[in-house]
Amino acid sequence: MHNLKLLSCIIILGVICSALNPAYALGLKLGKSKKSNTNTNQVAAKKNAVTVDLKSDKLEYFQDKNLFVASGNARIYLKDKDTSLKAGKITYNQEKNVLIAEDKVKIIKNGNIIHGNYAKVDLNKESALIDHPNTVILKVKISAEKADIYPKKLELSNGKILVNNEDLKLTLSSNIYIPEPLTNLGTEKGLSKSENQEVPSYKISAKEVNITCYANKNEISLKRTKFKFGKFNIATVPSLKLSTDRDFNRIETMLPVVGRTRELGGYIGPSYVFSTPFDSTLKVAPLLGFAGDDAIGFGGYARFMNSGNQTEVAYTTSGDNLVVEGEQDLWGKNTKILYGSNAYIDNGFFGRKKPKYIAEIVDDRLLASAVNFNLFLRSSAGYAQDYDRSFGTARFQMQSTLINDKPIFRIKDDLLEFRLVTQGQIAAYGNGDTFGLVRVGPNFRSNLAERLRLSTTYFQAATYGDSPFWFDRYNQGKSSVIIREELDLNKSFSFGHLAHFNITEDNWERRFATENQFYLKVGSEDFKFKMGYDIVRRRSIFGFDMLMGSGRTGVEFDKLNVLDKK
Repeated sequence: MHNLKLLSCIIILGVICSALNPAYALGLKLGKSKKSNTNTNQVAAKKNAVTVDLKSDKLEYFQDKNLFVASGNARIYLKDKDTSLKAGKITYNQEKNVLIAEDKVKIIKNGNIIHGNYAKVDLNKESALIDHPNTVILKVKISAEKADIYPKKLELSNGKILVNNEDLKLTLSSNIYIPEPLTNLGTEKGLSKSENQEVPSYKISAKEVNITCYANKNEISLKRTKFKFGKFNIATVPSLKLSTDRDFNRIETMLPVVGRTRELGGYIGPSYVFSTPFDSTLKVAPLLGFAGDDAIGFGGYARFMNSGNQTEVAYTTSGDNLVVEGEQDLWGKNTKILYGSNAYIDNGFFGRKKPKYIAEIVDDRLLASAVNFNLFLRSSAGYAQDYDRSFGTARFQMQSTLINDKPIFRIKDDLLEFRLVTQGQIAAYGNGDTFGLVRVGPNFRSNLAERLRLSTTYFQAATYGDSPFWFDRYNQGKSSVIIREELDLNKSFSFGHLAHFNITEDNWERRFATENQFYLKVGSEDFKFKMGYDIVRRRSIFGFDMLMGSGRTGVEFDKLNVLDKK
């Protein structure tokens, strides 16, 4: 009789697997049971058969109810589905073709794990119902009252999305171009979580959240989203859409586009985000422009993004300039193509420079590390045309930076740190001109009383030759100093400044300040509104940062749908 029960169990489990995919004949292996003392058996498998393992401390069959009960570390594994079901107890109803899992339920599929108190799996419909599930999706933890699981879809109700990563920060900007240092709130400190802050200062809730996962991007839409700061309701947004790359390094939103630049004048306009082929997005915005003479104009803005490309195009009749800026990854993240028109393009340690047109291949990487020094090398080759004149030619450029990995000396942790910096450049141009530069100097960093953060670098430089481009000429002089400071007036207000001064005023423009940026941050310790202005480039910025990694901050939802389209 015992052998008959065992044989029946093997046949029944074969039927369970067939229900998940009737097109295949399935094989089955039954692991040894500690209490029933059964041996491993296997149903004869046909071509393309799938092996399913059932293991438990105890396995029972109730013939009158047609039930199989596996208890004590029960586990079912479906190899072709890459899915495991684990629980303290698993009951199979042969007549209804339904599995009931109880006590510390865990479903593992394609590396994703869903925990729950109770699960009901309908093998006919390939669906499951889980009570009080919690799981991790897209680097965030999700908990809810219940979840319905389908092969390519997950539906949860009445729950919360939580971020456990302490370092994860969401940065949103309303500007076309974000000048440094505002991309990181001005200093390396950025946002911080206070030990005294028991609850987050802001709350986000949505009636419905829809997440669509593609191979290289994720689309997130929120309906009837409410933002609450402290006890006050700040805003209710009927619809909000975000698009991110697979690793959340880039985020596209429907924030309005607003700002002011020398090339476009002032501009403002609502934005819309569209899904485009090959896991890409397109953000477009009609713009209302205005110049200093009160002239009103019109224009538009578009930004295309995918896993390896980001291209921005903008135009206003008031500014009468077509601005293009973009980059395309090549052979990984260290090598890329940079291109632009009437835009400030990254030029290594010289900062952003504005040619009329430029297209170049750039390789920027850590070349070597030894004896507490890091050597960085930036190589580029391409074509550029100067701004405000028709001259254009090829440019080949190599820049190197040698800096201490750790401070040469330090006083009381971060009260004062000292490093040595050496930078060099060699450039050759299509017209035969060459330019060389070597500059050396000390770097001092200080954190005073947790309120004032300073970074100062002094350079003494020697040059050879010159660049034929106006935009490319070395304008920082033989003696220069870079100053970067940020002062926390209190927990809600911070003021910062970044400047590069040519002390001897011996650059080709005879300009004292070659970089001069001011910025202000307002808000709580986990939410900062930021605004700033770049005096040299005449650019403004507006945006905000949200610290999402406190473990308590998240989005409450009534309904959440996750659709897998990978």
